[in-house]
Amino acid sequence: MKNALDISTTTLATDPGSSPPGAFNWRSAFLGAAVGIAGPAYFGTLFSNIALWIFIGQGHTVREAYAYIFQFSLSLPVLAHLAAGIFFAIACGWVSAAYGRGATMLQGISAGLLAVSFPIIMMLSPTGGEMPLLFRAISLCIPVFGSVAGAFVYARKI
Repeated sequence: MKNALDISTTTLATDPGSSPPGAFNWRSAFLGAAVGIAGPAYFGTLFSNIALWIFIGQGHTVREAYAYIFQFSLSLPVLAHLAAGIFFAIACGWVSAAYGRGATMLQGISAGLLAVSFPIIMMLSPTGGEMPLLFRAISLCIPVFGSVAGAFVYARKI
């Protein structure tokens, strides 16, 4: 009798032959979206904590340090977050296209649309309304366009 939970008897979507060539794969889209969400979140947390300790070490108060790190201007923290967002958005599309093994552009678009759900949820928070319109547009465009670019780069590679 086969055990339904036995992984050795289950064919994963990333196994060769598990889906016809050119078929869309939701698992790959979700994997790419996970990269597109987790990467910038981890980088943002790491960068913000390091910057916070540096500013406190320079004699600034915690309030001043947070005000500088989370300001909406083209400061070093914002540019670093932007660069990380672009990098991980491209990785989002590339991972989705690579593990999807077919329909690369559709994989990239789907992963980008799934990844943009995180900025949307953050904008719906009580403090999300404080974000200027330009930063909202950037937060919504980077995951989708970056993911499509990543899928395009992957498609050109193969």
